[in-house]
Amino acid sequence: MRLLQNYRQRIGFALVLTIIVFITADLFMGETIHSSGIVIDKVYIPERNCVTYNTTVNSKGHARSYPVHHHDPAEWNLIVLDKSEAIRVVSSAHNYYRTEIGATIPFSTRLGGLTKARYFSWSREY
Repeated sequence: MRLLQNYRQRIGFALVLTIIVFITADLFMGETIHSSGIVIDKVYIPERNCVTYNTTVNSKGHARSYPVHHHDPAEWNLIVLDKSEAIRVVSSAHNYYRTEIGATIPFSTRLGGLTKARYFSWSREY
């Protein structure tokens, strides 16, 4: 029974490792496409702090609770229309406040090499 459980863990680990390697290879083998589009919306997501508590049990069976802090920085996103497709483009704060709705901006998009999935897009104006 122990051998079977160990075998399942090894197969699961190999599967997870294969998926991670595939996504990393897909990202690095992909191409960067430079394009331009019309800004149809501006989305500002403010920064926020999150605090939660996690409880662990040590080897003697004593429970200990400790706080876990997480900080999400502010995001400035532009929704850009490119070839009848709306794309979320990550922008800097300066470019976000300078750009008006209806303006044409250049941006870059990173596509996967094998899957052609759109991983992320960013503004080329700073």
